Amino acid sequence: MTHEKILYYSIVTSSDRCFAGDMHDKSGELIEKIMNDSKFKLHSKVILPDEFSILETQLIEFFENEKINLILTTGGTGLAKRDVIPNVTEKLIEIDVPGIPEVMRVNNYNLNKMSILSRAKCGIRNKTLILNLPGSPSSIDENLGNLISTIEHAVEIIIGSHVGNHPK
Repeated sequence: MTHEKILYYSIVTSSDRCFAGDMHDKSGELIEKIMNDSKFKLHSKVILPDEFSILETQLIEFFENEKINLILTTGGTGLAKRDVIPNVTEKLIEIDVPGIPEVMRVNNYNLNKMSILSRAKCGIRNKTLILNLPGSPSSIDENLGNLISTIEHAVEIIIGSHVGNHPK
């Protein structure tokens, strides 16, 4: 009998407008919908303003929660002064995993030339993978579904439960 560990993820929406209630969090909802087809179960979901210290405090809390294996952020990856989630992520991670955001930027380029302006980061801290996703639902739709098997594989390696072949 196989005893597979349940993998948990959290969503952090970084958006002043969503936090203030001026805009609906379509990106966070889409992430949750796409992740329903993965090995992961939702642990928690928060909407926060684009404030470095608030985001940092929340991410540290998630990184220190041993149940959470994956943190998916949405929003705040661009060039605007208040787009700080990549800065927070870079400060907190212990190991950089640049390939995933690089692939997202390249894959989206033919659909949206501005995708290469994304500063999204990906990395590891305390056996938890974090990935900054764009705030655009269309970009999330284009990227996350295609990356789920890679993300699952990465998390299984990070937590030490991987057995078998690489995803194709």
